[in-house]
Amino acid sequence: MQRYREYSPTQFDAKGLALDDRQDWIVVIGHDRDSDALSRSNWRVLCKDADRCGVESEIHRFGHWACGWLEVLIVAPSAEAWAESWAEALDNYPVADDEDFFEVESDDDQQAWDSYGCHETQRALAAAYETACSELPEFDALPDPIVDAWTEAIRDVAENWGSGERWLEWRESDKRPIVDATGDRLARFVSYCVNAPDVVDRWCRLYRPHSHRDTRAIARAMGVL
Repeated sequence: MQRYREYSPTQFDAKGLALDDRQDWIVVIGHDRDSDALSRSNWRVLCKDADRCGVESEIHRFGHWACGWLEVLIVAPSAEAWAESWAEALDNYPVADDEDFFEVESDDDQQAWDSYGCHETQRALAAAYETACSELPEFDALPDPIVDAWTEAIRDVAENWGSGERWLEWRESDKRPIVDATGDRLARFVSYCVNAPDVVDRWCRLYRPHSHRDTRAIARAMGVL
């Protein structure tokens, strides 16, 4: 097991920095501002387990020139057996808790979707829709619930019936066929609604989504998927 006196974040950093009275403590795990989902999940699982098991542990946070900040979990020498058990477990299987890892990945994916993925997908859908039929109402004039549901449907069909990869990780060349097909189906849906205007009002009133999960269920119910 690595002692804190042997620990340095990078080869360019001093070992055993700052904690003079913790040099014999054991370094269990660390993470930083740029850590990926797996590292962040393992970090929080091990920190929770240390608390649950009553392990004498400390978390120390440092500013860092390369990654802004980093944190390290260290435990007292008396907790070496606990640290070794986790080291062996992660050597055999790198995920400390599958459910937690899935939760972190899902949160990351949703944040990416909310910050840029949804907008980018809507713009691609708009182009496909307007190419499918120029005589229909413009995409930006469509009611928000319809646009939201069909945009979410693209991600849903791609992730559940495609390669299994998250939509935002797909190559643009692989996204295009799904976006074009969805744009064509949206155009046909809107064409039908133009001849029956009450359909749009009724659809928006009854099925206005309250969450992303509801939106995907609505899309499936309306025949998008």
